[in-house]
Amino acid sequence: MNRSFLWLLPLMFVAPPAFGAGEPAADDAASVLVATMTPVQGKLDQLVTAYGIVQAAPGGSLAVSSLHPARVLRLRVVQGQVVSKGEPLLDLGADPAASLAVAQAQSDLKLAQGEYKRIQQLLAERLATNSQLAQAEKAVSDAEATVAARRDEGGTKPVETLNAPMAG
Repeated sequence: MNRSFLWLLPLMFVAPPAFGAGEPAADDAASVLVATMTPVQGKLDQLVTAYGIVQAAPGGSLAVSSLHPARVLRLRVVQGQVVSKGEPLLDLGADPAASLAVAQAQSDLKLAQGEYKRIQQLLAERLATNSQLAQAEKAVSDAEATVAARRDEGGTKPVETLNAPMAG
């Protein structure tokens, strides 16, 4: 071993407090700034898509859900609140995608109806065939069915209120 290292060895065991090891001094205590705030009820803009049906759960609680995509616009009750039958629980708004689908289906229907009238006029002038008229009739029928289906998806209901199905 190197002789210069040997004379340092006893100092390492004798003087650890001199080199900062051991207990920190009282004036070196750490401090942290803490700010407290009172919780407040507010609005959280977050879209949630949920599907399902209403059914009783264990413990007497009841899960309430929408049969079509929707957004929760307003909660009218808080967790643990006792409600009576028929009391409003929350307001649901139409899913933006469902509203757009209804508008597109209505536009398609309007276009199909216009095309059907145009083909009728052309047929009267013998410039269109019966087959073309039948295709135009089918397009109108398909567009009407699409509008009805999109309405059933809840796209035409701007606000729907869900009420408590039972007291609890």
